[in-house]
Amino acid sequence: MVCYTDAMKFQCSRVVLVVSVITIVMGALSCAFGVMAGGDMPVPDNEEAKKYIDAAAMKESFATIVLAGGVLCVITGIVGLLTAKMKNPFFAAPFIGLSFIIGLLLLIGAVMAGGDETMLKEVEMKICAKLEEAGEMKF
Repeated sequence: MVCYTDAMKFQCSRVVLVVSVITIVMGALSCAFGVMAGGDMPVPDNEEAKKYIDAAAMKESFATIVLAGGVLCVITGIVGLLTAKMKNPFFAAPFIGLSFIIGLLLLIGAVMAGGDETMLKEVEMKICAKLEEAGEMKF
């Protein structure tokens, strides 16, 4: 087993701390965007605001997904802060798991947001075929 110096442990905890703070900030911004996109927060009716948020084009389900992702980011950031402070596997394991889940959600969201309807159907069919082939699910 490799022994790490206290200075190295301190530097690693500072990296986790900075990443966790950034995650909390981005999660809070995602929550605010989700609330605005869902129509729960008034959006100014001018051209500058419409450039960033087109409330008419946003769907309620997409806003809910963004809001849930933002809350998950905030929870991950808080667990990361606890990991940096306590240096305990009790906090590190959920931090790693939640980070993986967020990465997976971002990948799925990128495919949903970046593709046209035919590409989304093609990706959906490939994923369903792989799951059926593995015997995990029937579609």
